[in-house]
Order: sequence, then C-alpha cells, then structure tokens
Amino acid sequence: VLGFMINTVYKISLHAIGMGGLIGIATLLYFSFAYATFNMKIATFEVSVPTRWLVIVSIILAGWVSSARLHLKAHDLKQVYIGLIIGFFSQWIAWGVYQFI
Repeated sequence: VLGFMINTVYKISLHAIGMGGLIGIATLLYFSFAYATFNMKIATFEVSVPTRWLVIVSIILAGWVSSARLHLKAHDLKQVYIGLIIGFFSQWIAWGVYQFI
C-alpha cells in the first residue's frame, strides 16, 4: 500500500519493492531460525535448504531483477534503491507490529 501511494506521486520500482520484501522476509527467517534448514519437496525428491542460502539467493534474485529494470531503462538507480528499501523495511515493520500485538 505504501508503494502504491508513493508511486502515485513519485515513480518507484514496484519490482524492486517485491524483491526488497523477499530479502526482508529471508533475513527475518535467518535471524529467527539461524541454524535451521527448510525441507522443500521438489517434484519427487526432497531438498534441505539452510536459511543462510535463502538470504543469499534472495539477494542474487533482487540484483538480477533490479539490473533488468535499469537495463531496460524503466527506472533510474534512485527509483530502484527506494523500492528495495521500502520493500525490505515493510517486512521488518510488519514483523515488529506482529510481535507487539
């Protein structure tokens, strides 16, 4: 909602907001379950993924998406950074509100 409201006045990257949110939730999972692994079933086999790999993969994906937005000249660097920041901190703020309630 915050991204939509800001985007009506100033253009920001909604793709970057999504990727920032992905990094935010991955870091929250890492700090909450630092030594845990997540078991994921892919097709017919099961994969165990450590939480630190979730953070690393989310940062790489965010870099690819952000680079693509810049390469296509859909946004400038400031718009991408603002999107990443809003997405990241919205997850942390939501977590803080959840813990408060």
